Amino acid sequence: MNISSVARMVVIALASGAAGYSLRQPDPALGATTHGIETPHAGSTSNSPPATPLITVASDGNVTLRVDQQPLEWVLEQIALQGGNVKATAAAIRPDPSCPAPTGAARVDSAKLLQEIQRGSEEQRVQGLLDARSVGVVVPDNTLKTLFETDASDRVRLHAFEAYLERLPGDNATLRRALEAAALIPSAVIQREAKVRLDELTDMERVDASFKQRDDS
Repeated sequence: MNISSVARMVVIALASGAAGYSLRQPDPALGATTHGIETPHAGSTSNSPPATPLITVASDGNVTLRVDQQPLEWVLEQIALQGGNVKATAAAIRPDPSCPAPTGAARVDSAKLLQEIQRGSEEQRVQGLLDARSVGVVVPDNTLKTLFETDASDRVRLHAFEAYLERLPGDNATLRRALEAAALIPSAVIQREAKVRLDELTDMERVDASFKQRDDS
């Protein structure tokens, strides 16, 4: 999709959304006003006649656009002139230079990332799990469970286990059940990690109970 096509899509969306208009073919019965200027396509080698820009605002407020290779400011100006109450300007849809460029999840192909986590090499699976956690791509719980229960790589198991635990609700009872179930998985690394976390949870609960008794007394 070239820049002119993007501009057309933005202008159409802006005209129909921000101004409350809808797009359709002009109705002759509504007395539409048409603005057209013969403008050849830049760099066109076709023998066909150049497209004529069409900006039509009907009396009921409906807008019809056929624009190619025209400045965005000009298009918006014509809509404003014909529609009267259209307040949109080119500045309203230009990117704000003070805003940072999209990063993280905005640049990540989620489907490709999940595919690498499920079917990639060991390094791809590990990196995929790390990337998913850092940019907020949701890996299904069933996928995480399958990885930490059956994956051939201990590194993958550990990262999947950590990601799975992070997704659990914050109550201790749910966490304890998950850790106790993980301690039974036939994997030394997962069993060890689960038992360490169970001990930490027990110690934390003991401290909490001690503070509660002290506050009650």
